[in-house]
Amino acid sequence: MRRLLLSAAAVLVAPAALAGTPTLSPMTSWGFNGDGWWAPGENGITYLANNNEQRSMAVNPVNGNVYVTNALSVRILDPLTGAATGLLDTTGIAGGARALNTVGVTRTGQIYGTNLTTNSTTSPYRVYHWAGEAAAPVNVYSGDAGLPGSRIGDDVDVWGDLLAAGYSNNPAVAGNNGFAVLDTNTNTLTRPAFAGSPPNAGDFRLSIAGVDGDTLYGTQSSGGTGRLRVADFSGGVATLVTSIQLTSASERGMDYAFLDGTALLATIDTVTSIVRLYDVTNVDGTTTSLSAIASLDLTAPDNANGNGTSAVAFGKLVDTGSERFWPLYAMNTNNGIQAFKVVVPEPASLTILAFAGLLALRRR
Repeated sequence: MRRLLLSAAAVLVAPAALAGTPTLSPMTSWGFNGDGWWAPGENGITYLANNNEQRSMAVNPVNGNVYVTNALSVRILDPLTGAATGLLDTTGIAGGARALNTVGVTRTGQIYGTNLTTNSTTSPYRVYHWAGEAAAPVNVYSGDAGLPGSRIGDDVDVWGDLLAAGYSNNPAVAGNNGFAVLDTNTNTLTRPAFAGSPPNAGDFRLSIAGVDGDTLYGTQSSGGTGRLRVADFSGGVATLVTSIQLTSASERGMDYAFLDGTALLATIDTVTSIVRLYDVTNVDGTTTSLSAIASLDLTAPDNANGNGTSAVAFGKLVDTGSERFWPLYAMNTNNGIQAFKVVVPEPASLTILAFAGLLALRRR
C-alpha cells in the first residue's frame, strides 16, 4: 500500500506538460441554423449587418451574457443561443466621432462603454458606467485620455478593475505608441509612456487584451515582425516585454484567459474571419513567435471589413455534468458573431493519480 501511495504522490507533482492540447469546436446552440454562427441579417436580425456598425463585444463574467455594440446601442445576447434579450439604456450618451463605440465588463459584472474620438482635445474621450443591465449610464470620465489631440476609442479591454484603450497612429501625436489605463475603482486615468520605439505609433489601436494587473497585449497588425506587442506598465511607465509574430498580419481582435492552468490567447483574422487559439502559458521576454494550437472559421462567405475592427471574448464556464467547456465568441465587423466551445483536457497526471488512488483503495 505504501508503494502505491508514494507512486500516486509522485504523479501528483508531474509537470503540467502532460495536459492535452485545448480544442476548438462550434457551439451549435448558437445561431439560427445550428452552425455556431449568427450571420449578418440571419433570421431577420438587424443588429448584425454588413454596415460597419458592429465595433465591439464583451462578456459579463457573472451572468455570461454577451454584449455587442451597434451604432448608439448595446444589445444583450443569450450566452448559449445568441438570441437578443434586451438593450442597455444609452440615454445621454453623446459626443465624439462615434458616441458609443466599445463595451467591456469588470470581473464583478460592472459594464463600461466608451466613445471614439479623433481628437481628444476638441472632443473629449468619454467612459460610461452601467451598474447593471437595467441601470442608466453614468459618464465617469471625460478628458483628453492623457494625450491631447489623440485618437482613442477604437478598442477597449476591461479586466479585473482596469480599463485600457490604445491610441491611434493618426493623427501623429508624440506618445501615441501606447495606451491609456483607467482604474474603475477611482475613475482615474493614467498614460504609461514608453521610453522609445518600438512599439510604434498605433500598435495598441485595434485590439488590446489585459493579462494581469500590470501586463497587456496589443495589436494593430500593421505587418512586418512583432505584430503582437506585450507590455508591462506601472503608473506612468510602460515597458515593451517582447514582440511576437502570429500566423497572420490581419489577426486583430483578441482575448486572454487562464483556463485550468493553461494561458490562452484567442484571435480573429479580420480578412478571413479565421479564429485561432494560442497557448501563451510560457510566453516571456524571449518569445518572438507563436504557432496556433487550433483554428476554425464558421463563416462563408466573408464580407469586407475595411476598418479592421473586431472583438473576441471568452465566456463563462458551462458545466452541465455531461460536458464542460468555455464559450468563445468572435466578431469580425460585417460578418456576424461566431461561437465556439473551448475544452481544456484534464491533465494526464490527474487521471493517473485517480487511477493510482483507486488501486491503493482496492489493495487496502
